[in-house]
Amino acid sequence: MKKILLVFLAVALVFSCQKKEVAPVQIQQDVVFDLAQIDPGSGLKSGQDNWVCPTDNDGNLLEPDSAEIDITFPDQSVHTFKPAVFNLDGKLYTQAIKLPASDQGTVTYTITKFLLKHDGEIIMATPVSGAKYAEYVTQGVDFTFQVTAFTKAEVPVDVLCFLPELYANFGFKWFNVTQIVVREQCFFGDICVDGDTWVPADFEGSLYDEDQLPDGIQVDMPAIMKIVVYKDGVEVENSPFTNATSDMGYGVGHPLCVEYPDNLEIDGEVFTFELYVWLPDYNGDFSYQLLYTYTAVDDGDLDVPD
Repeated sequence: MKKILLVFLAVALVFSCQKKEVAPVQIQQDVVFDLAQIDPGSGLKSGQDNWVCPTDNDGNLLEPDSAEIDITFPDQSVHTFKPAVFNLDGKLYTQAIKLPASDQGTVTYTITKFLLKHDGEIIMATPVSGAKYAEYVTQGVDFTFQVTAFTKAEVPVDVLCFLPELYANFGFKWFNVTQIVVREQCFFGDICVDGDTWVPADFEGSLYDEDQLPDGIQVDMPAIMKIVVYKDGVEVENSPFTNATSDMGYGVGHPLCVEYPDNLEIDGEVFTFELYVWLPDYNGDFSYQLLYTYTAVDDGDLDVPD
């Protein structure tokens, strides 16, 4: 009995000497961004670009009302914050955001995007490190900052006025906007059934008959057409285009207009227009038959065949 009691006492001593692990306490800490705006009146140091800041219709400089900030956490996850922006005594600040801090030491975060907006439009931004305009700021994105528990963090950030056409100077590949112009070509056409190739009787019961055309079959009639449009060999959206509808009057009183997208950033885009006309196919029926093929390069005129 005495031996058993001693064993129990020994076990109790072992457990009483074990050290408890204390889990780190995670705190949500306020972080404010102190914004230093480059003076638009001072111009760029290089003098190579016109330093123009976005303005309203009255010519007044736009002031940011919100920010868009991408922050990479220690676990490499990316979080986007959109705090409001305030002007206090001529100095710009963001509304405080909350980031996890630890009572075990500082936590390091990385800013990968920093934009200021007015009514949703980007008007100021921090360039990417290594970009052309990065030399004008203390540090470009990506850059890091630290957050410590129980201490409000105030992070200085330099911003430059931003215009979309200068996105490359900021290093913003994600801002690459493709400029596309929708161009239009219109086609008119008549067919003659004067007996050389066809006679009016050849068109009886077709789309050219009086059920479709106001004046029925005539010696000289608007052509019912279909046009297939290709861009560099690929058919464009909404192609083929046709006037064989009541809205288009089956060719009466309406040109057949086609639309196609021209990418302004690509030189030498070739557009091909295949023109088909609804004609007798000599098998007792009608079909669209290819009569002409036109081409145009970029915004150039149609290359009309002889």
